[in-house]
Amino acid sequence: MTASLLAYVTFSPLAIVAVHWIGCRLLPKRAAENGQGFLIALVILMNVPFGLGLSVLSRESALWVFALLIFNCVGYAYFHWFNLTETSRRGKILVTLQEKGELPHSNTYTSEQIRTRLERLVRLGQIRRDEDGRYRLRSRSLLAVGRGIEGIRTVLGFEEAPRS
Repeated sequence: MTASLLAYVTFSPLAIVAVHWIGCRLLPKRAAENGQGFLIALVILMNVPFGLGLSVLSRESALWVFALLIFNCVGYAYFHWFNLTETSRRGKILVTLQEKGELPHSNTYTSEQIRTRLERLVRLGQIRRDEDGRYRLRSRSLLAVGRGIEGIRTVLGFEEAPRS
């Protein structure tokens, strides 16, 4: 295996992160709103240029299969990492709504970020908005996940995040 092929296979998963980051910032807001769907499509589509690059660097089909498998496994892992970050924010909002009956106020989230998360939670059926404009929990499944993560943090000895 040549050094150029090894470098290509080693650093190509970084392209997933870079293209995802660029795509989320350059695409119109509506196209990038469903981050998970965009990321899945991105990983699938990136197999084409990745495979073409492999064909230029090597003629061994077994290597192609192996490299494409690794590339897609890294894409799959990145998808779940990205999904976890999205879910944790929603869980934090739900836990705060349940405990305080109001939205979290902090320097961490802008009002637009919170509004976007709330819209997603409504679409997912986790919360509903009453006539008076207040949000109510509709499903407790994500709340249970949020509480579970807080429990794991406590067991592992992490400081409890300050609730504001």
